[in-house]
Amino acid sequence: MFGFFRSKDDAKQKEFQVKLHEAALKIIAALNTDIDYLLFFEGKQKRDFLDTYFVRYLFGMFDAVTFFMVSPELRLKIGKKFIAAYYLTYLIQEFGLEQARALRVFHSVWRFYNSDEGERDDAIGDGGTDGLRILRGQNPQRLIKHFGVSADDEKTDAQLSRWQAFCSRDRWSENAIREGQRIMQAVIDGVIALD
Repeated sequence: MFGFFRSKDDAKQKEFQVKLHEAALKIIAALNTDIDYLLFFEGKQKRDFLDTYFVRYLFGMFDAVTFFMVSPELRLKIGKKFIAAYYLTYLIQEFGLEQARALRVFHSVWRFYNSDEGERDDAIGDGGTDGLRILRGQNPQRLIKHFGVSADDEKTDAQLSRWQAFCSRDRWSENAIREGQRIMQAVIDGVIALD
């Protein structure tokens, strides 16, 4: 399905790939909810998210999937490719970044992540913590707090109704979806160099 494993005929591997994909989709759904909350209730703009904290936080979210669901040996084998596939796709679909820019962001965060300083980075740690919370069925908290917002504020019925309509909009254009799918397949196929 996603080509992270050599043998594509093994039913257990396909089942595991589906579980990894479903975990990544949970991460994306939670990210979308937090971003929508900040856009709708706090008046943030998309450009507000493309800072150093967010790109590292986003990386930590996808890294949590490999940390939580994969053995250390398998994590070394597929971790970078898995993270890149979802990370690049998300940056391109959600923020409309060009492939070259998204790839530069990924490489920058990957190098930082593998440095001594990156191991102790708050943003990557926050993303990892929230990612684990999501995979355990809990709500993420750190991105909202990073922007100085409390999600516990009471909302009126009218606000919640408008919020529901806002969240049900078409999130990505057809072109963004096609480009995201193309990028993910290119990462999986090794067309996009990650090293």
